[in-house]
Amino acid sequence: EELIYVGLDPLDPYVDVRFTPTIPHCSMAALIGLAIHAKLKRSLPRNMKIIVRITPGSHSTEESINRQLADKERMCRLWGRIRYGVHWDRKEQTELAVKALNLRKVHSVQLSMDPFSGDSTALRQLWCKLSAPKVRATNPKVRITHELRDDGKPPYFLMHLEDGKKLMFRTDGFHIVDLVMRLNRLLGNPELAPKGIPFEEDEDVPDTELEDWLRKRSLKKTPSDFLI
Repeated sequence: EELIYVGLDPLDPYVDVRFTPTIPHCSMAALIGLAIHAKLKRSLPRNMKIIVRITPGSHSTEESINRQLADKERMCRLWGRIRYGVHWDRKEQTELAVKALNLRKVHSVQLSMDPFSGDSTALRQLWCKLSAPKVRATNPKVRITHELRDDGKPPYFLMHLEDGKKLMFRTDGFHIVDLVMRLNRLLGNPELAPKGIPFEEDEDVPDTELEDWLRKRSLKKTPSDFLI
């Protein structure tokens, strides 16, 4: 009974269980902890938070086992939420994907669409993201041109790279998140920027003042400058 503590606060009920494994193997001890967690999950009320950890000082790899238990519990909660209808925030994914976008390897971009035929939503959104000052700042020399057609053909964009290669995307049916993530992967960028670093405030920078803005931005401290 000394190894089990139950919190009865109606706003945050929880049960904290400490167990002492008799098996020296780290992975087997973690499985025992997960089995205890699963049994309690089935027996206790749904709003009860369950914490299962190793008894302090009872195992040589105590820290590693507790870390494995915490990671597996988080994954179980994640899949449980997805199963009950909680999905990824597409708006947040879009911002992280655009934040990771870097045009340093791009020479020019040509966007082509028929506004009255096909689904050009993703291409129009990409056009907007590529024109943002912070994306343009990654390569101010890149040329972005557009072509409006009336031939009824699906939208696409053609990207010319610095090494002479070309990337062509037919964007009909794409979501902007999937489009930017795939583009990042092909350009050698991470699909999503690291989460947790606060975004800087958006600035409306006219094209005629882009060089001055870049000069001032290079002197300005950003949240990432303080990371070790």
